[in-house]
Amino acid sequence: MTTTKCYSREVRERAVNLVLETQHEHDSQWKAILSIAPKIGCIPETLRLWIKQQEQRLAVKNNLNADERQWIKVLERENRELRRSNDILRQAAAYLPRRRSTATVRNSVVNSAADGTAWGRAGMSGTAYCPGNVL
Repeated sequence: MTTTKCYSREVRERAVNLVLETQHEHDSQWKAILSIAPKIGCIPETLRLWIKQQEQRLAVKNNLNADERQWIKVLERENRELRRSNDILRQAAAYLPRRRSTATVRNSVVNSAADGTAWGRAGMSGTAYCPGNVL
């Protein structure tokens, strides 16, 4: 069974910076990754993904103006709030009793008047042989 290691943000940033600083000493970025990954104790693919993520973050940051960055912050804050709300609702739903998916005999009445008296199925054509809870 494999275990997952959690690396702090500082370790990730330091590893990415090491690769970018020593990349010119190697023939390719992959060879630089292969030399740095064992030193920090991760597999090369993990380090490559960290580099890719940082490049994407920098590309997005550099291509946005101040208004767009502010809008992204607002949207990220809203996403966090919505995730928190969804978690709360999920936890609350775990405590609520589940409803049955099938109708009971009590709610088999098809039509009812405003005062609660039942009309039944008399006014509906073609329903003489259908049970009330099927309709």
